[in-house]
Amino acid sequence: MQQNKTYPNIAQSWGIMGVAIICMLFLSPLQMTLNKVIGKEITFFIYYLSTMGATFSFAHFIRKKTISQSNYNINLSNPTSIILVSIATLCLQLGILSP
Repeated sequence: MQQNKTYPNIAQSWGIMGVAIICMLFLSPLQMTLNKVIGKEITFFIYYLSTMGATFSFAHFIRKKTISQSNYNINLSNPTSIILVSIATLCLQLGILSP
C-alpha cells in the first residue's frame, strides 16, 4: 500500500512562517525607502506582495521538490464550502475596512 506524502507538515509550516518573517525583515528597508518616494498605501502593497510572493515561491519550490507535484487540488464543488468562504471573506473585509 502506497502512503501519500503531505507537504507541509507541522515542522515545515513553522519553517515557512520563519521564511515569511525573514523576508519581511530583509524587505523592510525597501518599504522605508519607498515611503519617501510614493504613498504609504502603494508602498505597503508592494512590500506585502513581495514578501508573501517570495514566501509562496519558496514553499511552492520545496513542495514541487518534495512531492513532485506543482498543481493544487482546490475543490469548491460543495455549495456549503462556497457559502462559508464567501461569508468569511465578507466578514474579513468588513472587519478590516470598517474601522
